[in-house]
Amino acid sequence: MFKLRLAVLTLLLGLALAATPARAQVSPRVDVATVDGPIVTVVYDYLNRAIGNAEQDGATALVVQLNTPGGDVAATLRIIQRFAASRVPVIVYVTPSRAQAASAGTLITLGAHFAAMAPQTIIGAATPISGSGTDLNSDERTKAINDLRATMRTLTRSRPATATDWAEKAITDAETTTEEQALTLGVIDLVATDLNDLLAKADGRKVSVHGAVTALSTAHATLAALDMTTGESLLYILVSPNIAVILLFIAINGLLIEFQAPGTIVGGIVGVMAFLLFLYSVGTLAVNLTGFLFIALAVALLVFDLTATQHGALTAGGLASFVIGVLILFEPSYLPLSFGLLGGLVLIMAGLFAFAYRKAYQARRLKPTTGAQALIGHTATARTDLTPAGTVFVEGERWNAVSESGEIHAGEPIIITALHGLKLTVRKAP
Repeated sequence: MFKLRLAVLTLLLGLALAATPARAQVSPRVDVATVDGPIVTVVYDYLNRAIGNAEQDGATALVVQLNTPGGDVAATLRIIQRFAASRVPVIVYVTPSRAQAASAGTLITLGAHFAAMAPQTIIGAATPISGSGTDLNSDERTKAINDLRATMRTLTRSRPATATDWAEKAITDAETTTEEQALTLGVIDLVATDLNDLLAKADGRKVSVHGAVTALSTAHATLAALDMTTGESLLYILVSPNIAVILLFIAINGLLIEFQAPGTIVGGIVGVMAFLLFLYSVGTLAVNLTGFLFIALAVALLVFDLTATQHGALTAGGLASFVIGVLILFEPSYLPLSFGLLGGLVLIMAGLFAFAYRKAYQARRLKPTTGAQALIGHTATARTDLTPAGTVFVEGERWNAVSESGEIHAGEPIIITALHGLKLTVRKAP
């Protein structure tokens, strides 16, 4: 009996030892998130979800592929805080070639547990600007710079002093640098040609996660892409001055159509929906409130012109106010506004109003098609002799009539030239 038990234990031990190498051969998993655009609230939501997934799925690291011109400071600080709270090492990789980690992107790169850049990429220019994309006044600038300098010192605490010095210059003097200089200064940990090169070079490197030093296990890792959800992607698309201008164009024209032709419903619904999306879009962008005043003036001028008898001047003023409002609303910052798109929308709007005015002019010149006045110009038949008074037969009805062209015999065709009360003035038809 003892020998049987010993044989069973030996067999189980052998199976356990045989299974151990198999488990060791399982490749690590690395999740990959991609941020290509401005840093706004939806980016924080996306990265927060990506880190949560990586933690739950047992990933050995999360790689954030980054290419950004900058963005909202509040969203950036929340992202950095989420990196610090992550139980999974976060690697920020500035890629592809020609990409940048400008402004807010610099803080996000330095806030990661491990930082890398692709060849021919840049990082820096993190000087704070106002919500409208312009320089801050003296007091605001001093406060913002001091706050961000303190943040930079915290983020570069484990890096060389040269990295800290450069990071502060990126805040105070908008300093930028290439990937090679960043590596020399200690701002980043390595330069990698692509994602596979990054994982191979990062393997075994030590990082501090939650105060504990751990070695990255990324060599031969299985990559799992964590993309934005459909909702996140749609919201992220709205974070663009060009999309905002298109939404504003749709909103204005939809509401004007409803104003001009009440009851169409579709124009009003589309206009209101577009306007609400426009408000969301500008709520995530750097905007100037003065631009809203010019846009409101443009709408007022266009509405007034729809009710005026003489068209042109108010529409021209409205279109000019629209252009000025958009240019002021989206002052140059980290997101460019397409002037070609703006010009095209203005031309389309001008064409729509010209078409509407032409139709209105034609409608005013049309003769009445209903009521007694619509009889003028019609051809009828003399029911009795008109010498000069008598009766005529018009569209199944008898009318008293007076001839203005001499005597007209019964049965002859006549043309109605005027209406006075219930009496027609007629003349012989040619």
